[in-house]
Amino acid sequence: MYVVFFVVMLAVGVALLLRGKRRDVRSNVWLGIALLVGTPLFFGFLSFYSELLWFEELGMTRRFWTAVVARIGCAAISALFAAGIVLLVTLPARHIAPRARRIGAIGAGVVGLLWGGFTWSVILRFIFAEDTGVRDPILGRDTSFYLFHLPLYDALFGLLLLLCVIAGIVAAWPLVSARAALAVSSRVTSLRDTFRIEEARVEVASLFAVGAMALLVLAFGAALRIFHLFFSRSGVVFGPGWTDVHVRMPAYVLLT
Repeated sequence: MYVVFFVVMLAVGVALLLRGKRRDVRSNVWLGIALLVGTPLFFGFLSFYSELLWFEELGMTRRFWTAVVARIGCAAISALFAAGIVLLVTLPARHIAPRARRIGAIGAGVVGLLWGGFTWSVILRFIFAEDTGVRDPILGRDTSFYLFHLPLYDALFGLLLLLCVIAGIVAAWPLVSARAALAVSSRVTSLRDTFRIEEARVEVASLFAVGAMALLVLAFGAALRIFHLFFSRSGVVFGPGWTDVHVRMPAYVLLT
C-alpha cells in the first residue's frame, strides 16, 4: 500500500511539472517539484522515526544514533575525498576545462556520498578491528585482516575505479569537443612554435595523470587478489592450493 501511494505521488509530481512547463504555469511547476522532493523525504522520515521508536523500545537508542552519526560522517568524508581526488588528478586542466572539472567533482562527490553511506559499517569494522591471535600459515597475517581490513580495501578499490572513470571523462572532455580538438591539432602541427607545442602538451597532461592513477589503482587491485587466494574454491578443499601459492600468487606479485 505504501509503495503504491509513493509511486502515485511521484507520478502526480511529474505530471504537474510537465503540465506546468507546457502551459507555463509556475504554480504547477513548483507544486510538482515539491511533490517530487517532499514525497521521498516524507517516507524517509517515516522509516527513520519508526526505526528510532523500535530501538527505543529495545533500550538501544545509543546504538541507533551511533549508526546514524557514523553513516552521515562516513558519507561526508567520502564525498570530500572523492571530489578532492578528481580535482587533484585533473589539476592540469584547470584552465582549459574549469566547468568540466566542477561537474566532475560534483559527480565524484555524489558517488563518494553514496559509497560512504553504504559502507559505513565496513569502515567502522576497519577502525575498531581487534586481532584474533590466529595467523594464516602462508603470509603470516592475523586473520583479523581478512575479516575487518580486506572488505574495506575491496570497497575502496571499487570507488577508486569509478573515480578513474570520472577523472578520465573530465580530462578527455577538451579533446573530444570539436573546438578543443581543432585547437590542439593546429598547435601540434605548428612544430616551429615551441610555446604552442608546450601549451598543447599541458592540455593533455591530465590524461597522463589519469593514466598514472589508473595504473596505481589496477596495481592495488592486483595486490588485493593475492589475499583473495585464501578464499579460493579452485582446489579440492576450500582455501589456497599448491597452484594458488606457487603460480597465482607470484603472478599477482609480478602483475602488481
